[in-house]
Amino acid sequence: MIDNNNAGTYKINVSAKNSLGNIISKSIEVLVYNSSEYLNSYSPVVHKDNNICFTTNREIYLYEDGNEIKYTTGIYVKSYKNISLTYNLENKGIKYFSTFFGVEKVIRDNVSYGGQVNATVKIYIDDEVCYEKTNIKWESNMIYLAIKVPENSKTLKIEVIDSTVQGGIGFGDSKFYI
Repeated sequence: MIDNNNAGTYKINVSAKNSLGNIISKSIEVLVYNSSEYLNSYSPVVHKDNNICFTTNREIYLYEDGNEIKYTTGIYVKSYKNISLTYNLENKGIKYFSTFFGVEKVIRDNVSYGGQVNATVKIYIDDEVCYEKTNIKWESNMIYLAIKVPENSKTLKIEVIDSTVQGGIGFGDSKFYI
């Protein structure tokens, strides 16, 4: 049973049955958290190759099934080759990280150049890749990502790799959960 008034991780069992009678059951974790902080409130260490554009606290528009979804707090990154943002997690009690990400509207609106986008996003915790999405293209739907952060983790790094010069990736509603 989940107690929404007490922070913690709760395990629940879920089952699904299809029209053929096949049943699948899984045990999943549900996090009830004390508070969350927008990623924008943290100052990252920025590492880049060249041709960098990095802005925080801006509106981000991400694509989902033909619609633009607006996020009022976002991060925009664009760099020829790659850019990474490293966040210090030490002694902050971070339990989860979540974000929406995809090609940002300013790039998609430039059809002649934006159509060339082919980017990769990698997420690292303490220099270990824990998530990777390749072939993020102009018409790709945004992605929602939630990552459990192991206890005593020191860093979380977001890396955007782009060899086309056109890939501007937006991160919307990015949060650390405490």
